[in-house]
Amino acid sequence: MKTSVYSELPLWEKLINKVMIYYQTVWSEKKCTSINHKNWLSNFKDEEKLNSLYLLSKFMFFGQDEIRELLVSIFRDKYKYGIVYSIRKNNGDTKDEGFIQMKFDEKLSTTRFVSLGSSSESGSLLLYIFRQVNKLGTRFMKSSAEILNAGKLSEPGINMYIFIDDFCGSGETAIRNAGLIKKIKSLRPDIVIHYYSLFATSEGLKNINDSKLYDKTETIFKLDESFKCFSSNSRYYTDKITDIDKDVTEKFSNSYGLPLVLGTPIEGHPLGFNDGQLLISLSHNTPDNSLPIFWSDKNWFPFFLRYTKIH
Repeated sequence: MKTSVYSELPLWEKLINKVMIYYQTVWSEKKCTSINHKNWLSNFKDEEKLNSLYLLSKFMFFGQDEIRELLVSIFRDKYKYGIVYSIRKNNGDTKDEGFIQMKFDEKLSTTRFVSLGSSSESGSLLLYIFRQVNKLGTRFMKSSAEILNAGKLSEPGINMYIFIDDFCGSGETAIRNAGLIKKIKSLRPDIVIHYYSLFATSEGLKNINDSKLYDKTETIFKLDESFKCFSSNSRYYTDKITDIDKDVTEKFSNSYGLPLVLGTPIEGHPLGFNDGQLLISLSHNTPDNSLPIFWSDKNWFPFFLRYTKIH
């Protein structure tokens, strides 16, 4: 078999070519130019640059189009399909589309989709896009603060609340709803409460399930242990490549990460919050579970800048 010209290129040139393709495709909405990776690589010593470039070539960015498709999937796959299946099953496997739609609309009318956090956080933006792409009315959308009114349910006829989240790292944000959920359940024990996220780590999902706050926890894109870039079963280092060293990369990522997170909400987590070690960024922000060497701007050139929440 004839070897391609590309496979004969030096590793550095291969990785640069890969990055340049990302500029034209998945990173295009960030309006990146070659100066982005050059500035970012200037953070590192010469002997660290190849390993750094290798990490950059593995980084996952999800733009607005991808986020919209994932929000369509949440409504269709995690919510609608299950209800339609139950309607058909309970009605002799009917294929009457008009009847199915009528019953589905009845179920939808008693469901509310809820944003996590305050109106100034990403949850409200996510819910806005969720409503748009799924062609839903505003009455189906609620903020956490709108569920209760003077200690009582603001809409007594609602039978299901679904909390929508973009990213679940440790599960801490979802579990922070404990007071609200327990209050809802104390008023109406039969109300069903679900938690759906676009992305979630295995650990985060486990923490939420262990809390037993939600009747059901779902995600579209599950990030298992292999997505931790320096884990023993990391998906990024399955092939032995000369001059690419996971241990060396972890060491300098940790060394640079310590001062980058000093004085921040994730101080003491040089490889990302809760030792996240992730290589992921979303169109509206970069999770702090990703490596700080990619998103910090603390005397550092970031590539996927994170907009840190100011409390």
